[in-house]
Amino acid sequence: LDLLDLPRGATVLVTGAAGGVGRYATALAHAGGLRVVALAAAADEDTVRSLGADVFVPRAADAAAEVTAAVPGGVDAVIDTAALHERIAPAIRDGGTLATLRGWAGDARLGVIVVPVNVRDRATDHPAIVRLREQVESG
Repeated sequence: LDLLDLPRGATVLVTGAAGGVGRYATALAHAGGLRVVALAAAADEDTVRSLGADVFVPRAADAAAEVTAAVPGGVDAVIDTAALHERIAPAIRDGGTLATLRGWAGDARLGVIVVPVNVRDRATDHPAIVRLREQVESG
């Protein structure tokens, strides 16, 4: 989320929102004042909504079309924990950002900025780790 640098009120899609990383991304995006769109299995809707998802999109063969139907104009960014890559990129508005956790380099023809994320790059970011601890302690 820090790497995406989205303003409060921006819309972020979390793919795999019910998974381990997706749950944290959903809760932290919500806590950061973002509008959260959660993509997950239909059975997980209550779970991701309890984490702060504003919009729920059930996982489907054409997830990008489903997201675009729910959010006309597309989302500002995607945190792609489900590794959908080029299959979810059409759901991002032109010039938006896709944070990838699985090493995808992107495709310039898709019109999105790809930001690779690796937890090792932040493992010694003590202020960020302290901020997370404070967020947990404050509920």
